[in-house]
Amino acid sequence: MLGAVLPVAARPAHRSRLHIYWALALGNCFELYDFTLFGYFSVVLAKVFFPSHDPMTSLLLTLSTFGVGFVTRPLGGVVFGNLADRKGRRQAIMLTMGLMSVGTGVVAVCPSYASIGIWAPLILVLGRLIQGLGIGGEVGPTGAILFELSRGRGRVFHVSIFMASQGASALLGGLTGYLLSVFFSPESIGQGAWRLPFVIGLLLGPVGLYLRNRLHEPDDAGLKQVFPFRRVMSHHKAQIGAGFFLFLSGTASTYVVMFYMPTYLTGVVGMPVRTAFLSGCVAGFVMIVASLAGGVIADRFSARRLLVLIAVSGSAILIIPAFRVLEQDPTLATTLAIVGTLVGLNGLQAGSVLSLILESFPPDVRATGLAIVYSTGVIVGGFGQMIVTALIRLTGDLSAPGYYMIACAALTASSLALGRFSHSHTVAGAPSR
Repeated sequence: MLGAVLPVAARPAHRSRLHIYWALALGNCFELYDFTLFGYFSVVLAKVFFPSHDPMTSLLLTLSTFGVGFVTRPLGGVVFGNLADRKGRRQAIMLTMGLMSVGTGVVAVCPSYASIGIWAPLILVLGRLIQGLGIGGEVGPTGAILFELSRGRGRVFHVSIFMASQGASALLGGLTGYLLSVFFSPESIGQGAWRLPFVIGLLLGPVGLYLRNRLHEPDDAGLKQVFPFRRVMSHHKAQIGAGFFLFLSGTASTYVVMFYMPTYLTGVVGMPVRTAFLSGCVAGFVMIVASLAGGVIADRFSARRLLVLIAVSGSAILIIPAFRVLEQDPTLATTLAIVGTLVGLNGLQAGSVLSLILESFPPDVRATGLAIVYSTGVIVGGFGQMIVTALIRLTGDLSAPGYYMIACAALTASSLALGRFSHSHTVAGAPSR
């Protein structure tokens, strides 16, 4: 833990810390870009790997495969969270990025259903499982480093860098999809051009590995827990349960509004592909700005819980009217305004949620604790795309995704009011907020 156990003189200089921020943010951006491309191109992948006379059936099967990537995230969280708490953060985040590159490579080169039949979706599922392991192990170590680098000053802002990098991945994915739609016809994209974004993601992997390989992580005498997972499950069940529900609203909003929206707009509402990808670009940009701004506000006014409550309540109030407007008047302007508003609310509270959870775990199990909470809570969001599509099919109501998000918002609000979030496990020398 970079700032927790080192004397002031031994702590990284400002320039070294700046490099750490960039290495963590860009690495996380590249990893999530690889992981979420699948969601952006669900409509195309449905035709390539799950051909059916019913387009909605194909889409549901594709989104189920997207959700499969979340099944192995808890396992990755436990394995690499333990590694980070026992051996150091750097080793863990290097291995997670390597796994993501392997999984993305499998998806990028996977033959189509027309070429090898049922083996195609099976290979695709394998690639998603590998990606899930990698991204599941990313969150705990990265969040712990950012939290500990803060040394108690601007803590929520530091943690918000992690959430801003997720916005950057959405912006990068949306921009890639938009450019693909400009330079290739829909037929060409379906015939193989869809692989290009995944190849780009594969090529970005070595860049992230290079940056992270240069990270300086001093020897940390505090990392002595032999079985961090056992200790977390034995002594911190309340924090795990509260953190799980606290994450639900944000993760549902992230995967429905930011990553599912292009699929919804093209596959359900019938909007042009370029408009759908532009919504992804706007969502990513707004997430970057809103999450960093939310971090500044939370630190300046000690308003973490209030920001979470405002964001969750605002999303619950606006979500049904938003989907109604998208159903009745799906213009470019209204679409981008709705996406920007909803993502902005989510971004404002994202860093506060992570900060509340991180400080509820002691340093020697912090990476493991966050990894367990995040990787289990995010499953709800990961399968959310499949769930809301199924709700639309069952009810015929195009605003059905809103009801799913309202349910998640209610659970998050309950956790905020009743959950147990200790403020005692802060960075050494830092004041408790």
